[in-house]
Amino acid sequence: MLWKDFCRTFTQYNGKSDSRPEFWLYRGNTPTTAPPGNTAAAVAATYYRAIAAQKYRQAFTYLAANVTGPGGRRLTLQGFLQLAGMMDGMGGPVTHFSVAVFQSMAVMTLDRKRVGPYHAHLQMAQHGSGWTIISIDGI
Repeated sequence: MLWKDFCRTFTQYNGKSDSRPEFWLYRGNTPTTAPPGNTAAAVAATYYRAIAAQKYRQAFTYLAANVTGPGGRRLTLQGFLQLAGMMDGMGGPVTHFSVAVFQSMAVMTLDRKRVGPYHAHLQMAQHGSGWTIISIDGI
Protein backbone atom coordinates (compact mmCIF):
# COMPACT_ATOMS: atom_id res chain seq x y z
CA MET A 1 0.00 0.00 0.00
CA LEU A 2 1.41 3.40 -0.93
CA TRP A 3 1.54 6.52 1.23
CA LYS A 4 -1.13 8.18 -0.93
CA ASP A 5 -3.58 5.43 0.05
CA PHE A 6 -3.51 6.38 3.73
CA CYS A 7 -6.21 8.64 5.08
CA ARG A 8 -6.61 9.43 8.73
CA THR A 9 -5.40 6.82 11.22
CA PHE A 10 -2.94 4.17 10.01
CA THR A 11 -2.48 2.16 13.18
CA GLN A 12 -3.26 2.78 16.75
CA TYR A 13 -2.48 1.34 20.12
CA ASN A 14 -5.08 2.37 22.67
CA GLY A 15 -3.21 1.40 25.83
CA LYS A 16 -1.59 3.81 28.20
CA SER A 17 1.88 5.19 27.48
CA ASP A 18 4.04 2.56 29.09
CA SER A 19 6.91 0.71 27.47
CA ARG A 20 4.75 -0.07 24.42
CA PRO A 21 4.56 2.59 21.71
CA GLU A 22 1.40 4.27 20.48
CA PHE A 23 1.30 5.05 16.76
CA TRP A 24 -0.78 7.57 14.85
CA LEU A 25 -0.34 8.57 11.23
CA TYR A 26 -2.23 11.37 9.52
CA ARG A 27 -2.22 12.65 5.97
CA GLY A 28 -3.64 15.81 4.44
CA ASN A 29 -6.74 16.96 6.27
CA THR A 30 -6.15 15.62 9.72
CA PRO A 31 -9.01 14.31 11.85
CA THR A 32 -10.87 16.84 13.96
CA THR A 33 -11.14 14.52 16.95
CA ALA A 34 -8.31 13.51 19.22
CA PRO A 35 -7.19 9.90 19.50
CA PRO A 36 -9.15 8.13 22.24
CA GLY A 37 -8.22 8.77 25.83
CA ASN A 38 -5.95 11.32 27.41
CA THR A 39 -2.69 9.63 26.47
CA ALA A 40 0.64 11.19 25.58
CA ALA A 41 -0.04 10.24 21.94
CA ALA A 42 -3.42 12.00 22.04
CA VAL A 43 -1.86 15.23 23.34
CA ALA A 44 1.00 15.09 20.80
CA ALA A 45 -1.43 14.38 17.94
CA THR A 46 -3.76 17.21 18.99
CA TYR A 47 -0.78 19.59 19.25
CA TYR A 48 0.39 18.68 15.75
CA ARG A 49 -3.11 18.90 14.28
CA ALA A 50 -3.10 22.54 15.38
CA ILE A 51 0.35 23.03 13.84
CA ALA A 52 -0.71 21.37 10.57
CA ALA A 53 -3.69 23.75 10.47
CA GLN A 54 -1.27 26.65 11.18
CA LYS A 55 -3.13 27.47 14.41
CA TYR A 56 0.04 28.25 16.32
CA ARG A 57 -1.53 30.11 19.23
CA GLN A 58 -3.79 27.13 19.82
CA ALA A 59 -0.83 24.72 19.55
CA PHE A 60 1.06 26.74 22.16
CA THR A 61 -1.72 26.04 24.70
CA TYR A 62 -0.71 22.34 24.70
CA LEU A 63 2.74 23.26 26.00
CA ALA A 64 3.60 23.50 29.70
CA ALA A 65 3.95 27.01 31.14
CA ASN A 66 7.72 26.53 31.50
CA VAL A 67 8.27 24.62 28.23
CA THR A 68 11.77 24.58 26.80
CA GLY A 69 12.49 24.79 23.11
CA PRO A 70 15.44 24.10 20.83
CA GLY A 71 18.68 24.59 22.73
CA GLY A 72 16.98 24.01 26.08
CA ARG A 73 15.90 27.63 26.55
CA ARG A 74 12.48 28.61 27.87
CA LEU A 75 10.08 29.06 24.97
CA THR A 76 7.68 32.02 25.03
CA LEU A 77 4.65 32.45 22.80
CA GLN A 78 6.53 35.06 20.75
CA GLY A 79 9.51 32.70 20.31
CA PHE A 80 7.18 29.85 19.39
CA LEU A 81 5.41 31.98 16.77
CA GLN A 82 8.76 33.04 15.31
CA LEU A 83 9.98 29.43 15.16
CA ALA A 84 6.74 28.28 13.51
CA GLY A 85 6.92 31.10 10.95
CA MET A 86 10.55 30.29 10.17
CA MET A 87 9.78 26.59 9.68
CA ASP A 88 6.80 27.37 7.42
CA GLY A 89 8.90 29.86 5.46
CA MET A 90 11.71 27.37 4.86
CA GLY A 91 9.79 24.13 4.41
CA GLY A 92 6.16 25.03 3.90
CA PRO A 93 3.36 23.88 6.20
CA VAL A 94 3.24 20.43 7.77
CA THR A 95 1.43 18.17 5.29
CA HIS A 96 1.41 14.97 7.35
CA PHE A 97 2.74 13.65 10.61
CA SER A 98 2.96 10.52 12.69
CA VAL A 99 3.63 10.03 16.37
CA ALA A 100 5.24 7.19 18.27
CA VAL A 101 5.31 7.47 22.06
CA PHE A 102 7.87 5.63 24.14
CA GLN A 103 7.14 6.20 27.84
CA SER A 104 7.34 10.01 28.12
CA MET A 105 9.00 10.78 24.76
CA ALA A 106 6.92 11.43 21.65
CA VAL A 107 8.89 11.03 18.43
CA MET A 108 7.17 12.92 15.63
CA THR A 109 7.81 12.21 11.98
CA LEU A 110 6.80 15.34 10.10
CA ASP A 111 6.56 16.07 6.41
CA ARG A 112 6.72 19.55 4.91
CA LYS A 113 6.19 20.37 1.27
CA ARG A 114 9.71 21.61 0.50
CA VAL A 115 11.91 19.60 2.90
CA GLY A 116 10.36 16.15 3.12
CA PRO A 117 10.24 14.06 6.28
CA TYR A 118 12.17 14.84 9.45
CA HIS A 119 11.85 14.13 13.19
CA ALA A 120 10.95 16.28 16.16
CA HIS A 121 10.89 15.13 19.78
CA LEU A 122 8.40 16.11 22.45
CA GLN A 123 9.27 15.39 26.07
CA MET A 124 6.01 14.73 27.88
CA ALA A 125 5.13 14.78 31.58
CA GLN A 126 2.14 13.17 33.22
CA HIS A 127 0.08 15.40 35.51
CA GLY A 128 -2.68 13.49 37.24
CA SER A 129 -4.55 11.63 34.52
CA GLY A 130 -3.34 13.92 31.71
CA TRP A 131 -0.16 14.69 29.80
CA THR A 132 1.56 17.94 28.90
CA ILE A 133 4.49 18.81 26.62
CA ILE A 134 7.44 20.09 28.65
CA SER A 135 10.12 20.27 25.95
CA ILE A 136 10.31 20.44 22.16
CA ASP A 137 13.34 20.33 19.89
CA GLY A 138 11.56 21.57 16.77
CA ILE A 139 8.23 22.14 15.11
